[in-house]
Amino acid sequence: MKKIYCLLLCFIVFWAAIGGSESANAAGDDIDVCFTAFLAENDCSSMQEYLSGARSGTGLDAAFCMRRYVGGLDFSVVSDAIDLKKAGSASTREKYLFYQKAFGKEVSGSSEDVYALGIMSRVFALHLLKNNIPIEGVNKGELVAEILSMRKEDGGWALFGSSSDVDVTSMCMQALAGECDSEVVESAISFLSSAQQQDGTFKTMGANNCESTAQVIITLSALGIDCAADERFIKSRSALDALMSYRMDNNLFCHEQGGVYNERATVQALSALVAYKLYKEKGEAFYSLPEYGFGKAAEVIGESKSKAQIKANLPVNAWVAVGIAGACVLACVVLVLTKKGGWKEITVILVVGCGVSLFIGLSTFQSVDEYYSESLEEGDVIVYVSIRKDVIDSNDPVIFSGNVGVKENGTVLDAIVIATRKGKLQLSYVTGYIQSIDNLAEFSYGNESGWMFAVNGEFSDVNCSEKKVKTGDKICFLYTTKMGSDVSDFFEVNDEY
Repeated sequence: MKKIYCLLLCFIVFWAAIGGSESANAAGDDIDVCFTAFLAENDCSSMQEYLSGARSGTGLDAAFCMRRYVGGLDFSVVSDAIDLKKAGSASTREKYLFYQKAFGKEVSGSSEDVYALGIMSRVFALHLLKNNIPIEGVNKGELVAEILSMRKEDGGWALFGSSSDVDVTSMCMQALAGECDSEVVESAISFLSSAQQQDGTFKTMGANNCESTAQVIITLSALGIDCAADERFIKSRSALDALMSYRMDNNLFCHEQGGVYNERATVQALSALVAYKLYKEKGEAFYSLPEYGFGKAAEVIGESKSKAQIKANLPVNAWVAVGIAGACVLACVVLVLTKKGGWKEITVILVVGCGVSLFIGLSTFQSVDEYYSESLEEGDVIVYVSIRKDVIDSNDPVIFSGNVGVKENGTVLDAIVIATRKGKLQLSYVTGYIQSIDNLAEFSYGNESGWMFAVNGEFSDVNCSEKKVKTGDKICFLYTTKMGSDVSDFFEVNDEY
C-alpha cells in the first residue's frame, strides 16, 4: 500500500511540474490558439484576411483586439468601412470614433454625443479624451467628476436602480483608470470582489457569463491588478481560470458554461487575454493607444499550432523544471524498488522536488541586459529626459539624465519608457500615470508623495500619455513629498531644465 502511495505521489509531482511549466507561457499560447480558431470560424487564414473583409460596424471589437495584440497589420479597410451615420446611438458613435483613431485616422468628438445619454456616453467620451481625441467644449476633469457623481453606495455604477452592475462598473473603471483617487479604485474593486461568484465567474442580469468575467479582467489589468494572483479575485479558482472555463473543445468561447459558440463571448474573452498579457508584459491598459505596437509578428497569427509546436516553444527553465521533477520521481522509484527508503523520506523528496520544480517552471529568468533591451526602439524625435529626487536626496539627486529618441507624435510616456530602459531603471505606470521609478514609488514618503513632470520648465496638467513632445523638448520628472509645493520653484533656480 505504501508503494502505491509513493508511486502516486511521484506521478503527481511530475505532472505538476509539467503543468506549472506550461502555464508560464499559457496566456500567449491561449491567445494564438483561440485567435486561430476564431479566424477559421470566419473562413480566414490570417488576421489580415479578416481585416480586409471588414464591413461597416462589424468585427470592430475583434479588429481592435488584433490592433492591441500584434504589429504590422493594415487597418485601412476597417477604418474606411466605419460609417458614423449607421451608429445607432451616441455612445456607439463615440466607440466608432475611438476605433477610427486606433486604426489611424484623425478624428474629433461631439459634445452633443457626450450628453445625449446617461453614464455610458460619458464613459466613452472619457476614453476619447484620454487618447487625445478632442471634443470641443468638454473638459476631462469635469467629465470625470460627472461619472464619479453617478456612483452607487456600494462603490460601483449601474444604468438604473440602486445596486451596482458588474459590466457597467467595469466599463466605468476602465475609463477612470489613472484619472481617480485610490478611494474610488478600492471601492470599485471591493464591489467587484464581492460580486465574484464562488466558481470565480461574474454575472449580469442574473446569469453567470463569459463576457462579464472578461470585462472584470480587462478592468483589473488596466488598474495593475493581477486577476490570476490577487487573493481578492480568487474564490474556488481565479478570475482568469474562470474565464477559461467558457472555452470550448474547439478553442472558441460560449456565453454560458455548457452553451454553444458565441462570437461576442469569444471576442470578449480574447480581449481579456490580450489585456492581461499587456498588463503583465508592458504595464499598459487595453483601451489605450500607445505609440508602439505590441511587437508580435502579425503574419504568424492564423497559422495552425500543434501541441508539439507549443511545447517546443517552452523556455529553458520549463524543461529544467521537468528534468528536476523527473529526477525526483526516478529517485523515489529506485528507493521503493530497492526498499532503501521509507515513505516519509520519499514524501520529503517529492514535496521538495515539487516546490523547486514549480518555482523554476513558473519563473521568468532573464539577465538585466536581456530585460532592458526588449522593445527598446528609439525614433528620430530627440528629447532630453531628466529624473530627479532632490527633495529626498540632495547629495545624489539625479536618477537619470540624457537624450532619448521617440517616434513622430510620441508622448512623454514614450520618452520615460525609453529613458528607464536605457538607464536600466524600474518603471511602473497605469494609463500614463507614473506610479514608481527606480523603486521610488508614490506614497513612499507620505500620502502627498509621488512623481510630477514638466516639459520645458512647465508642469503639465495632463498625464504623460497625453502630452506630445517635439525635438528639443526638455522633460523633467521630479519626486515630491508635498503634492508639488516642495518642487514648485525648481525651475526658477534650475533654468537649464
